[in-house]
Amino acid sequence: MKTKIAILQTPLTRQILVATGPLLSTIGLGMTSGFSAVLLPQLHNTTLVASPNDASWIASMAALPMAFGCVFGGFLMENFGRKTTQILTTIPSLIGWLLIGFSSDIWMILTGRFLTGLCGGLLGPSTGVYISETSEPRFRGFLLASISLAMALGLFFVHFLGTFLTWRTTSGLSLILPVLSLVVLNLVPESPSWLAKKGRNDEAQKSFFWCRGESDQARKELTEMLQRYKNQTLETEKIKLISGEFLKPLAIIVVFIVTNQWAGVNALTFYTVTIMGKTLGPGLDEYLAMLVVDLIRVAMSIATCFIMKRIGRRPLALISGFGTFTSLFLLSAYSFTTRFVRLDFPLVPMGALVAYITFITIGFVPLPWAMMGEVFPQTHRNVGSSVSSFMAFVAFFSVVKTSPAMFDCLGTDGTFMVYGAVAFFGTIFNWFFLPETKDKTLGEIEDEFKYLFLTDGETCLVNCDEREMIDCERFAPRVRQTFVALGPILITTSLGMTEGFSAILLPQLNSTSLQIDEETSSWIASMAALPMALGCILGGILMEKIGRKATHMLTCLPCVIGWLILYFASSVDMILVGRFLTGFCVGLLGPPTGVYMSETSEPKFRGFLLASISFAIALGLFLSHLIGTFVNWQDTALTCCSFPVICLVFMGFAPESPTWLAKRGRLEEAKRAFVWCRGQSEEAVNELEVLINRQTILNQEETKSFCEIIKDLKRPEFIKPLVIIVVFFVTCQWSGLNAITFYSVTIIQQTLGGNFDEYLAMLIIDSIRVFMSVLACVLLKKLGRRPLAIISGVGTFVSLFILSSFTFAVKFYPAISVYTFIPLVSLITYVSFITIGFVPLPWTMMGEVFPLANRGIGSGISALMAYVAFFSVVKTTPAMIQHFGLEGTFFIYGMLALVGTIILILFLPETKDKALYQIEDNFKLDCK
Repeated sequence: MKTKIAILQTPLTRQILVATGPLLSTIGLGMTSGFSAVLLPQLHNTTLVASPNDASWIASMAALPMAFGCVFGGFLMENFGRKTTQILTTIPSLIGWLLIGFSSDIWMILTGRFLTGLCGGLLGPSTGVYISETSEPRFRGFLLASISLAMALGLFFVHFLGTFLTWRTTSGLSLILPVLSLVVLNLVPESPSWLAKKGRNDEAQKSFFWCRGESDQARKELTEMLQRYKNQTLETEKIKLISGEFLKPLAIIVVFIVTNQWAGVNALTFYTVTIMGKTLGPGLDEYLAMLVVDLIRVAMSIATCFIMKRIGRRPLALISGFGTFTSLFLLSAYSFTTRFVRLDFPLVPMGALVAYITFITIGFVPLPWAMMGEVFPQTHRNVGSSVSSFMAFVAFFSVVKTSPAMFDCLGTDGTFMVYGAVAFFGTIFNWFFLPETKDKTLGEIEDEFKYLFLTDGETCLVNCDEREMIDCERFAPRVRQTFVALGPILITTSLGMTEGFSAILLPQLNSTSLQIDEETSSWIASMAALPMALGCILGGILMEKIGRKATHMLTCLPCVIGWLILYFASSVDMILVGRFLTGFCVGLLGPPTGVYMSETSEPKFRGFLLASISFAIALGLFLSHLIGTFVNWQDTALTCCSFPVICLVFMGFAPESPTWLAKRGRLEEAKRAFVWCRGQSEEAVNELEVLINRQTILNQEETKSFCEIIKDLKRPEFIKPLVIIVVFFVTCQWSGLNAITFYSVTIIQQTLGGNFDEYLAMLIIDSIRVFMSVLACVLLKKLGRRPLAIISGVGTFVSLFILSSFTFAVKFYPAISVYTFIPLVSLITYVSFITIGFVPLPWTMMGEVFPLANRGIGSGISALMAYVAFFSVVKTTPAMIQHFGLEGTFFIYGMLALVGTIILILFLPETKDKALYQIEDNFKLDCK
């Protein structure tokens, strides 16, 4: 040890030496990734002739064991140490490169590729962790960013060597890297964090001082690290694995790393040679093109090391994300325009491509791997980095596997746009969640995650200290309330896609091997509606038993399973099961969504957020029809599957409803959740006091028997809002929204021509609903519930009356049928009026009007009646049209809309800008 200290005088040089071993191995991993581009073209000139199938296996074989290697690497780094894992990894790497260099058949090449790829997986978890645990905060970002530089150097070296040398010689030279890594690793110590975790405190202290020196700051950090492990027990380790301080960074890193891959970095790198060939001429040497791309990545990776040290992680992630999105948007727009207009501006795609590689390399590529070694708690750093690396390689494989099909189905413009949209989402996600770790110790980062956002009360609130206050002050209350609503809105969008999915599924099924008759089509279309009523009952029970947030998270699971079953469906039975599960989720979410958003938002902002439920449904319908217009139904189902997954991530960071927490007697957590959502204004504090006082009184009451619960449900303050909401729901459904929406395609085709595309007709109606849903959010905040309900009801009735009158008149005066604009305008005004009031308001008010003690039961019964009415309307519409004709059916719907509007004028209360307890009190007073 003294000899080492004499050679390496400063802590920085020793930290660089420690990082050199893993970085050398990572350069070897980069060479593994790029080796197939050198190997495959040269194989044609040797006796080892590779068929197209062999070539495919050679190219993908290195990626095959990477995910398994990540799992095994996490196990090794925990049980044998970070340094030992790095040393062990060099052995299969050496064997793999030797097998490739001396290969006499394809199987030897495949085995060598498998072993070198396995090393890539083994290195994933331990590299960033080892560098993080041996470097001081101010140099950690620089050293961690070097991981991405090492990968870029590996790609450049293998392509450069392969340009001038044979693949066997290139393979032989690649052996140098694991050998050098093995030599360097034997000169440096084991990670002090791992040694401390294993109780080897003396060794940990020696290792720490060797890497970091013996400054006061280093001694302080060492003392804190040893104390943390001293306080750690097996039981607390298990708890931490399911706590926010582990799950939050895991969610952030997984989303970041999946976003990185699905921003298309590997897929578009393969496409760069083609773009360069079009730009610089067809005679461009493909090796030279690869080297140009590699040099750009190397240069930007070097720049990243310095930029990350200077400006930190968050700014770099945001700059990289927006730059990546903008570059992809330009590539997509240029590619789309060339379909219709001949453009001769090759510098545009070339410049956009270079900008893309530049922006994605300075942030999205290095940051997840860099932060993977920083953000996880020290007790479970191996598990976190292992899972994150595993997801990275799964995402890598999925992107590379799907990119050819995406280019075929969506074209280059559509594929670039999809990748750009993912980059944009990832950037927004990072803006909300990604913490800044620059110049912070690993202990400080671990502590910060205890207070980053909220899971079941873990945040700043009443009597919070300075560290906790940081999170509460980071975003304004309305931003936090919007964030809480994002999870329910995302899953509701997926449910809107459920309702619209059959419209794109059924026409496409007839052109596949799954031939279906009319009876089967009817079952597929109605299967989603069948379990909705049951889902409402269970949803009402779950939201009371396990909480509003937990119900949303639980609903995501069957929703994902349902969409995946649809994606992999090979029979009608699988389609029916998938439709049943996704429809069941629609019912499950009926009761808790509005209640959860009501209980976490302030009165003046509540109407706007609740109206977004209707917007989410309309958006889901539009997206399912839009996506289904351009891709097949399986890919549409897979796209729909992403919404509940994203919802699950968002909900993991959101608080539970403070009202539900108070109802369960968890008053301190309720206070914390309330203040996190609502802030600490005078109005919010007063509302919190009322909530706590009322719930304290309720909690002190003895447990009620079943008969007493039924008796409570007979009270007027429960019955009256229940009747109002049920009448409102029934009026909405029996105003014919879903029935006439189905018929709208026919009306549009009759108006604009019989050959008018039915998918475009659906998109026109969907676009109107989306626009009017957005308008409803604004109007609901400005006008309130009563005026909007009356305007919507009268407008709906008038539109239906005109449709009925015109259809009736055409029977006796066929000449007026030329005035096709009349039914078209009536249809548009009908969809507009019903969407701004009748559709969103019952769902909005369902979360407001029921008393605190019976909110779950009230919302469950209301949602149940909504779906019963929905099913009855859709089921009876064909018979009504057959018996009464279109004019009679429109007239019946219009009269029911009128009757419902009159009832609402008489009984509907105004809840705008009122606290939930004030609404409850108003119903009590009205009932006396």
